[in-house]
Amino acid sequence: TFDKLEQKRKELELTVAEMRKHPPSDVYMNLLDRRILDWHIANLEYANATWLNNLSLKHWDQDDEFEFAGCHMSGESALSVVF
Repeated sequence: TFDKLEQKRKELELTVAEMRKHPPSDVYMNLLDRRILDWHIANLEYANATWLNNLSLKHWDQDDEFEFAGCHMSGESALSVVF
């Protein structure tokens, strides 16, 4: 089994070396795209009261059974009655 692991390590080192020859671009998106992405991340963190790395895509809808049924809306003056 050691020989198999050693072979796998060598294969991985070759793969990493090949990838280092072609690094990705330093710029993946423009400033507006980045601001939009940052807003969505902040909104997810705010809505879920936790950091993004604590959220799970697998269980994203785990609270669906507790949601209010029907359409969601808010009125301009309706919130002042609540507060």
